[in-house]
Amino acid sequence: MRWYTAIGMKTVRGDGKFYVKTDGEEKMLTDMEAYLWCALLWSIVPEDTIYKRMRKILCLTFPGENKGGDQEEFRYCLRRLCTRGLVAWVETENKKEAEISLFKEALVETRLSSFRERLSMFLVSLISGYGVPLSLRALRGDPLKKQNKNLLNNLRERGEIAVYLEDIRKDGLDSGKNNTEIINLQRKFISDIAELHTKKVLLIQTVKKEGYEI
Repeated sequence: MRWYTAIGMKTVRGDGKFYVKTDGEEKMLTDMEAYLWCALLWSIVPEDTIYKRMRKILCLTFPGENKGGDQEEFRYCLRRLCTRGLVAWVETENKKEAEISLFKEALVETRLSSFRERLSMFLVSLISGYGVPLSLRALRGDPLKKQNKNLLNNLRERGEIAVYLEDIRKDGLDSGKNNTEIINLQRKFISDIAELHTKKVLLIQTVKKEGYEI
């Protein structure tokens, strides 16, 4: 199964067009590309649900109107976003393995959100099926565990995940841990990264084609 996620950070310009900055470059998106990118933001989504998620965003944005293209246009825009480095995908058996495959190769950036951005997160959470009570957390900010706060502070200084995974490997070898124990520690670290991503305080800036092996 293929799993997809959005890459980069939305930027604001005075021309009213939708731009995303990734790997130091700003790229303009068409209307459908923008809605598709938003449907994948802060989520790791199976391929067969993406179109439905995008349609939900359009229905919430334009209630009562028939906005958006057909499946063929959708597939074209998805391929184009992947080619331009604005969407990344991996092929794995389940979401947990998809998280590992994506984040072990990622450069991430911490993100503090404005009210408008939190409102957008609220809508995205609704269309993801979390319901109103859980989605409201996006408006007021989901509290972080102390451990994750410390991790977030570290990531502000250094966002390349492979560097942390190598540090875990070296520390594990120095302390006499076996290979299985080291891999479990690395997977736990990536699980913490994925949680910060889900809580919308961490963005993926780029995903390398050749990443760290676990």
